[in-house]
Amino acid sequence: MAVSCDSFNERTNMMIGRGKGTHLETFVKLSQLCRKHNIKFKVNTVVCRYNIDEDMNAMITKVAPFRWKCFQVLVVEGENDSSTTLRNAQRFTISNDEYQAFLDRHAYQKSLVPESNHVMKSSYTNTCVSSTKASKNQLKASSEIGVPADMNNVYWDEESFARRGEEYEWQ
Repeated sequence: MAVSCDSFNERTNMMIGRGKGTHLETFVKLSQLCRKHNIKFKVNTVVCRYNIDEDMNAMITKVAPFRWKCFQVLVVEGENDSSTTLRNAQRFTISNDEYQAFLDRHAYQKSLVPESNHVMKSSYTNTCVSSTKASKNQLKASSEIGVPADMNNVYWDEESFARRGEEYEWQ
């Protein structure tokens, strides 16, 4: 089970837009249920302006995920880059050095899997948003021509995907 948790401070989660004040309670309960039923528990964290200085080591150690994916917040043109898009991620952005400092602070976490903007831009596919080829016009076409045909419009670097270690057995 993959669960997103961008902060272990409830106020920060709400500022980011993650939950309404009970996100952490639910997160911990889910981790306990997964452990009880022998279900792999994965945590996804988007590292951004509001959580960049947070030390998450104690809670990550407590919930003991088999993977902790730490994504550098990514601004995608036409998707979340301005006040005219559904979301505007500009206020969340951090520098590569700030992202690296976050990773360094959590480096001893065995489950940590860093995902910088450089890695994400070519190793994910999404028929709604592609970091290099898709456009809003193609999104409409995807619903008309189907996902397999639309995948021809999406750039995907299979080697980057493999380097991220994304092929694993789920239980």
